[in-house]
Amino acid sequence: GKPTLTAILPYKENVSALKLLQSVTTIDTKTYSYGTIVTSMRGMKNGSGGKYWVYSVNGKMATVGADQYMVQPADTIDWKFEKGQ
Repeated sequence: GKPTLTAILPYKENVSALKLLQSVTTIDTKTYSYGTIVTSMRGMKNGSGGKYWVYSVNGKMATVGADQYMVQPADTIDWKFEKGQ
């Protein structure tokens, strides 16, 4: 599979999952009425092979845009390039 990026970062208050991701790698985003999504990261663009960037928090699929989820102490945020549901 594709290499993944792992970063252990110190907790900071009022930082969204999106800002956290932007602090460790270059991404492209698009903003909609419901929030901002990641459209491209590490050369992999949404729609390629029917796959899209999605994120989970502590093993559970996120229910809000990455710009709206505020990271909590000890959270594990995983970004995956997966086939749409």
